[in-house]
Amino acid sequence: LINLLENLKICNKINEHIIFEIYLNHDFLLNICASRALKLVIHKLWATLNISILPIIELHIDRQSLTSDFHSNLYKIASICLSASIANGDYIVIPDAKMLQSSSELQAIKSTLHIQHILKQEAYMDRLLDASAGSYFMEDLTEKISKNIWSQLQNKLNT
Repeated sequence: LINLLENLKICNKINEHIIFEIYLNHDFLLNICASRALKLVIHKLWATLNISILPIIELHIDRQSLTSDFHSNLYKIASICLSASIANGDYIVIPDAKMLQSSSELQAIKSTLHIQHILKQEAYMDRLLDASAGSYFMEDLTEKISKNIWSQLQNKLNT
């Protein structure tokens, strides 16, 4: 954590980007709320430390949530991508085609592109600023998680 804070000060001085990678699993609602909570904590930390650089949030699919079955992996990736899209990260990173356990790498690439096209062109997820805003459950869970993260961060800084 101390290294993170020192690196933040250095990045702020030279106006570089800092990238946060969040690994998502099969827990749909927790993926959304935890990602949103982390963004809130980052913005609060930035305001506290007077940091002007904008963080970049990359949402990755945790490879441990994948199995040896291609079709099962497609289903999991589609739902995790939807949760990542609702969480509103800057980037969604899908595992490479070899991790999908497909007999054909081309088939795996096409399938992941189809997921992207469905989210973008049919669900219009690229046009939404915050798809879960206003949902009491999501807002409440996000707030609880962000308070927990913030208190843990303060405890680490005070020790």
